Amino acid sequence: MGALEVLKQMLIDGHPVTASDYTGTPEAVAIEINEENINTNADDINANSLMNTIDETEYNALVASERQTIEMVLRMPEIDPNGMGITLFKLAFGGGNTSTAVDALSQKIISHAVQEGIGVVKPGHVIEARL
Repeated sequence: MGALEVLKQMLIDGHPVTASDYTGTPEAVAIEINEENINTNADDINANSLMNTIDETEYNALVASERQTIEMVLRMPEIDPNGMGITLFKLAFGGGNTSTAVDALSQKIISHAVQEGIGVVKPGHVIEARL
């Protein structure tokens, strides 16, 4: 299905989060479709970003085996936000500030257009899709 067909279907289905029916002006609809307001999982997390989530007080309270787990995860070439590495990392810390920061890092906010894989939508695209 091409981008125009995807956009036509989006206009029929409405917004998955805000429940907007996309009936406004082409300009307003384009803005709404391009607005970043859909939470989704991040593709991956790099070790530096993950290391920046560590609360120093929580880290200092870890026992040796928990610190080894953290170091092992940080050496992984790719860290899947939903993978075992993140699970082990969060388990080592338990709850608290570090786990909350990791949860935030594991998410990204995208637009409806990006979610559907059609890129930036312009008012002219909305006009064409409504024909």
